[in-house]
Amino acid sequence: MDVKMGTRSYEESASAEKIAYEKSKFPLQETVGFRIQGIKVFDPKSRSYVEFDKFLGRGITSVDGLVPAFANYFPLGDPTKTVKLLEAVGLLRRCCVG
Repeated sequence: MDVKMGTRSYEESASAEKIAYEKSKFPLQETVGFRIQGIKVFDPKSRSYVEFDKFLGRGITSVDGLVPAFANYFPLGDPTKTVKLLEAVGLLRRCCVG
């Protein structure tokens, strides 16, 4: 899963047009503090990878829409990825906050 952290994806000196364009790509970024760039997961049934590109993230227009996107990556019944992510977030938090 490729997630970009931050509330904006443009420089402070960007033109109004650039700011409007960047905000239009993932409108929730200012609200939630991240954007989903893509997801790639292994499907054991087909024994191949399923890819969701940047347009998945761009199509999310509400906070409720984030749940199905994350469900693509964190399958129900298999907490392995969830546990690893929470451990990584905890480590990152300790490094940044103390």
